[in-house]
Amino acid sequence: MKNEKDYKIRSSIDSYFGCLHSSFGRCQLFLESRRPQGVSAELLKTFRELANDETAEFVELEMSGIEMNKDIKNVYKATAGKNANILIVRANGTAGNFGNVIMLTAINTSNDTVIASKLLENNTTRDADISFDKAKGLDNQTLQNTQFDVVTGATYTSNAMSYAVKLSMEEYIANKDAILKARVRSYELLTITITTEIAPEDMEVNTSVTILIEVVSTNTKKANLKNFALSKDDVIVKRNGNKISISDIKKMTSSNEEKAVFSLTLSRVRAGKYDIDVNVAIKKNKAIGMLSFEITDIPLELEVISRMFEGTTEVTLMDTNEATGVKVYKNNLNNYIFAYEGLDYDYGESNIYIAFDGSGNIFIIDGEVTNSVSFNLTSYLNNFKGKNASAFVGYTGTGNIDGIDVVSNATLSSNAINETVSRICDFYESIGNINDYLSGLGAIL
Repeated sequence: MKNEKDYKIRSSIDSYFGCLHSSFGRCQLFLESRRPQGVSAELLKTFRELANDETAEFVELEMSGIEMNKDIKNVYKATAGKNANILIVRANGTAGNFGNVIMLTAINTSNDTVIASKLLENNTTRDADISFDKAKGLDNQTLQNTQFDVVTGATYTSNAMSYAVKLSMEEYIANKDAILKARVRSYELLTITITTEIAPEDMEVNTSVTILIEVVSTNTKKANLKNFALSKDDVIVKRNGNKISISDIKKMTSSNEEKAVFSLTLSRVRAGKYDIDVNVAIKKNKAIGMLSFEITDIPLELEVISRMFEGTTEVTLMDTNEATGVKVYKNNLNNYIFAYEGLDYDYGESNIYIAFDGSGNIFIIDGEVTNSVSFNLTSYLNNFKGKNASAFVGYTGTGNIDGIDVVSNATLSSNAINETVSRICDFYESIGNINDYLSGLGAIL
């Protein structure tokens, strides 16, 4: 199922035909290594504005092997200019169903503070011209606690911009040493990037999976992609070593000489190891891309409950309350867990699992919640631990619950979790004698 927790797409490049290969869904392959070409003249102009230095030069760093959030798209480093301690991070922010934004954040690596941040692309249907001047000079901790303006009628877009800026600094701090040691990324005439639309660990058996294939040319005179079409003959998909048929490949870009993006849908996927090979040829220029990932058919309840109780290898559904939709599971360790799955809200689903102690207090809580802002689910769920189920009965769906503050910039996610917890507690409190109820399910008390 979809989940926003860190979806990490990282890989490695080693040789002449070095394939950036990752089981998490991203692969790039470059032909022979030559001088870096990752910063266009237009992008360099923007970088110089952020750095306030017309003499600055930048190169793109190779981020393969560094486990960073999927929304961190590129990292660039200053190699010349007044201040060679500058990094610029290019990050994506998703504005719900309205689209996405791309933000650039310049960071001073000598004191770990923000130099400036700027909107590079707004691919949403909502304009949100927000100034991030107040971010200048802030360290990571201060930045994370800083609230930025929200444009009326463009709340999601505003939040997506804020998220991308904060994520850039957060991921830089978490990976500073590795980033500063990273080598310069090498490019060649044709490059292929293959990604999965969602992380393989979030893919579900019998659902459709979208594969995105991006072909980039650094020399349009030798390889112009404006009229380039990727055919089914150019793509081989195998499951567990066996070739499978694929649907038509759709081109998602038009009239672009430098980049062509294609989508391929795998319908009703099964559990197994998938290998995708892409071969591109334009005149005498060729490139090869490869991607491998694995889909495992692990039920959500087993995934979560095994985190809650170490040693869980089996989970059995014991009861489903038709009136409330609350489910009761039992694991192989004779623990009983109350759950509500699939509460629908604007960003996706809220799925919460709770184990109560003998006094009706929550002593373990876990789950999977889809959200598209930087949101620490574990930290928020910890607020419920030790509190009695009765405290969460009758929640109306908005605002704080029993003194637990909703997370700023994640209000909808907080509300969805609160409502899910409340539904579970409503049912738990309605049971009456919990021992009698569990005994009726075959519990050994």
